Amino acid sequence: MILVVLLFALAASETLNDLIYTKVNFGDTICFRMNNFNSQTGCQTGRDGDNGILYPVQSENGLADDLQTLDIPIIAVLNASLFTNTTINALKAYSQTKGVLIMEEDDMEPQSMEKSCPGNGYNIGESASDVVGRQCLNSHKWNPLGNWLMYYDLPFGVSLIKGDEREKVTSRALENLGSDGKIIATRRWGGEIKVFMNAAQDTKTCIRRGTCDPISGVTTHVFMAPREVAGKPIILVVTKADAAAFFKSLSYGGEASAASIAVVLGTIGALANVRDNDAQNNFADLECDIMVSFLQAESWDYSGSQRLAYDLRNESFGYGPYNISLSDVKLVIEIGPISISNSLYLHSYKADDTVTQARGYFSNTSGLVFTPRDTLPPSSLHSFYREDDDLSGLLVTDTDSKLLSSAYGSRYDILDYTDDDVDLYSNLSGVLASVILQIAGGNSTSYAVANSTLISETLECLAVNKNCTLLRDSLNQDPADGLLSRYSSVGIRNDTKYLILLAQYYSKTLLEDIPVESCNSTTPSSWYLYKFQGSCYGTMVNTTYATSPAFVLGNYTSDQYSTWTESRWTASYGIRLFTMTDHDESVGVFVGGLVYFVVLSAVIWQCHRKREHIFAET
Repeated sequence: MILVVLLFALAASETLNDLIYTKVNFGDTICFRMNNFNSQTGCQTGRDGDNGILYPVQSENGLADDLQTLDIPIIAVLNASLFTNTTINALKAYSQTKGVLIMEEDDMEPQSMEKSCPGNGYNIGESASDVVGRQCLNSHKWNPLGNWLMYYDLPFGVSLIKGDEREKVTSRALENLGSDGKIIATRRWGGEIKVFMNAAQDTKTCIRRGTCDPISGVTTHVFMAPREVAGKPIILVVTKADAAAFFKSLSYGGEASAASIAVVLGTIGALANVRDNDAQNNFADLECDIMVSFLQAESWDYSGSQRLAYDLRNESFGYGPYNISLSDVKLVIEIGPISISNSLYLHSYKADDTVTQARGYFSNTSGLVFTPRDTLPPSSLHSFYREDDDLSGLLVTDTDSKLLSSAYGSRYDILDYTDDDVDLYSNLSGVLASVILQIAGGNSTSYAVANSTLISETLECLAVNKNCTLLRDSLNQDPADGLLSRYSSVGIRNDTKYLILLAQYYSKTLLEDIPVESCNSTTPSSWYLYKFQGSCYGTMVNTTYATSPAFVLGNYTSDQYSTWTESRWTASYGIRLFTMTDHDESVGVFVGGLVYFVVLSAVIWQCHRKREHIFAET
């Protein structure tokens, strides 16, 4: 009987909760709290969430003055195009802002929420401790459209609302306005947003409290053939594998890095074609081994490249012949953003003999024009030069004096490519393979040709829908539909696993002498073995941690290495709407109810006193 009563009470409470609150579905598009060595960025609410009146923001003009006429807690509701520095500064200045709900717009001008000087404090000759607020140490702003919104410290929660949920929120917010466009004093809609983040202050503090974790992930490495001789020179090809945005789950990095990843994978495929089909280029006999690295956590002040450069300098990368030092690296070739223009540039911090030779090989290629530049835009090469100033490095990119993407570091960074672009990327992959082969001491060959169909299928995986043919074939299952988000986070995410599979696919070599039933990790072979579509293949794909050297050293206040961490947060986050009454009306109802209670109590007491007369027997 007691159990029945309890179940009835629970059901009644849930029904009452549904009557009072309207839930807003927003997936995982929330703003996280991030920390570094001397500050915190991002957003959060109080532990139990924050409440406020839904306040529709219809223009950034005069918003600050309008807010100063209020004296009520608000949750701002605004279209994505109004999520600007002006709007956020006004809402942050108003002490009773409790949250911001951004209504996604289907068609709007993109914006870059990154720094105007990416890597600020971690580029060559810079120290992070010299950075003051949102000031660039270098007067040259490589990302002039960057508005820094991703690095604001906001004392309220922020979430992006998409699809049909927008009407649910917007219509209720507009009901709070009178004919004069001001908040009305009668019954109105309120909201509650709960996105509590445990970390606070800075990385050292939150690590000590156990409330945050280092930005990490794993960097994927591909050797084009087994490395047989320790100390043999290395040609290292690198590109950025991750992406970042204000809402981490929407970190697509289309123009910033998706095309670059496809080009580097195409280069691996072209080199593998030479390795397996051109007898004149025996990779074991080349003067240099070839290693390709897809750098994770690079969006957070070069964490991935810092870790790789650190491991190489300290000879803690790999074992046996794979124990490579930075002195073994003959040349680092980085593929930067290349998706917007077919005008390509070869940037270098200094043009030594190796760089000059490499530029010469590029200039002798047909179909593409490469312009040399003795400057170095924001890139992973900064990390390698900071470890070894004598290093030879070359950046291949469409950046001349500024980044071309207007959506760098935002959810709007989506790659919209054409068949002509696929041809460009395929051509560039073949050129890169040919140049790398020549630098390594090989012969230029007609086999150094990229598979344009395969590159097109790869772009579909990276920039259109991760439920694509290549990944379905590699996983033997269907990934969830949707764009591939490549935020590094604090662990190994699916996008990293997908990249590993793509790297294996492009670099694989068929091992005809090993039956598929014997294709496993215990089979003696200098290759890593894996089964694919009924055959046994070998690859040289491996991973290392991308965690910044600052966490290896335990130096959480380092101004030399990236110190970014992500806050741990409570799982019970959410947004819900409810009706709110005017304060005077609430007081009136309370007083009326109190009077009613007193009068009714007096009547009951009098009835009790006179019960013998009222209920006298006849």
